Amino acid sequence: MSSHIGPVTDDIELELCQGWFRVLLEKEFGKRGGISQDALRYEVDLGDLGKCAITLDAQSRILTVVSANEIASSARAIARDAFSRARSRADGPLEAWRIGFKSTANLGDESARHHMLRSLGEHKRFAGYWKLGPNTLLSFGHNASDTAPFFANQEVAVTFRVHGPSRGMFSPPVQARRHASLVRALVCLATAARLDAPGQLMGAKPQFEEELRAQLNEGTPELPGFYDSKANPVELWPLIERLDPDGNTETGRRLGGALLAYDHALSQKTPAASTMLFVASLEALSVPNAPWKLDRVSKRFAEFLTELCPAELAETIAHPNSEQVFGRLSSSKKLANALYNLRSQSIHAGNLGTIVDAFGIDVQSSMETALVGRLSHDAILRFMEGPFSSLCGHPEIDPSLRLELSQNERLDLISRAKSNGLTLAQLARRALGF
Repeated sequence: MSSHIGPVTDDIELELCQGWFRVLLEKEFGKRGGISQDALRYEVDLGDLGKCAITLDAQSRILTVVSANEIASSARAIARDAFSRARSRADGPLEAWRIGFKSTANLGDESARHHMLRSLGEHKRFAGYWKLGPNTLLSFGHNASDTAPFFANQEVAVTFRVHGPSRGMFSPPVQARRHASLVRALVCLATAARLDAPGQLMGAKPQFEEELRAQLNEGTPELPGFYDSKANPVELWPLIERLDPDGNTETGRRLGGALLAYDHALSQKTPAASTMLFVASLEALSVPNAPWKLDRVSKRFAEFLTELCPAELAETIAHPNSEQVFGRLSSSKKLANALYNLRSQSIHAGNLGTIVDAFGIDVQSSMETALVGRLSHDAILRFMEGPFSSLCGHPEIDPSLRLELSQNERLDLISRAKSNGLTLAQLARRALGF
């Protein structure tokens, strides 16, 4: 016997519906067998009760519930309940997941070579247990390396809980995938070092769930970030919770973009590509989610950066190698403009650098990576501590605003100005409240 529900609107809703279908079936009948799935069919084995499945019609996006006759009524009700919960994006029970990250770098690694100077000045090593909030445990270790501390080789095992429901231990829900991506980016920010391709994200085994509960209850310290010029740590997760980086707030979306750009910058093979993404991380913090984001782009970048991190800009200009990298600069705004020009050269001219020597190190380009990377790192921390929006380019307040008037409108305004003893400019300023 079959029944139809839907249609589902997107893949996330389908995934949630399948997850809730599993959770509610197991609640009703107990966990009896395994799960099988492909692009169009999700099936739960209920042992002696048979198999219960949801199938998707690729054209109509309608779901069909298929089950044995003796549980058909319950299966239909459960499927309707699952669909309703998925449609409302209802949270399921907390589920534990585990993933591992590591980096292995050596002199033959192009990315590691040109990040060597940056790593020597910035890389922070962690060992043992750390946490990111109440549901994420990090266990740090280090790969043995004859080249340490020139290359930042590290490994970290991550166990965390997020709300389900999932379709099974090998099918993490979208919220688990997003959280793992955020954790990776935050570890990169905290350590100022790259992480290579991760292991598989999968349901945590019972011993790791127990480790998670035990360590989070033992006063495990929060993972911090460090400004390069300061010894005081900045705990990351309390700031993340305030900003909501999962995408529900304006500041959260901008921070999420900046963190991911910084993460990608650490893995690039050429200094120019790394610099482009470091600057992109800075730009991500400044761009509003509004139609006028395309106006006054370079001016907004410079004004935002000089307000966000003036001390870090000044330190960069004062660095002994600043002139070697950026030329002679007399102000923080000129440094901000120089950074934007470096990014533009890479994007618009395709100037992403070349690799011609398997073991060569371009010291000047490596210093560029070090200085721009340090500024990107510290600016992200500044934004996390004190987020704000730039209104540069806003059509109602920007000084570049131009009003298009007809000839009759212009003559009328001139007449009004004269009758009040004002110039046209003075009348306009008074009308705008200046």
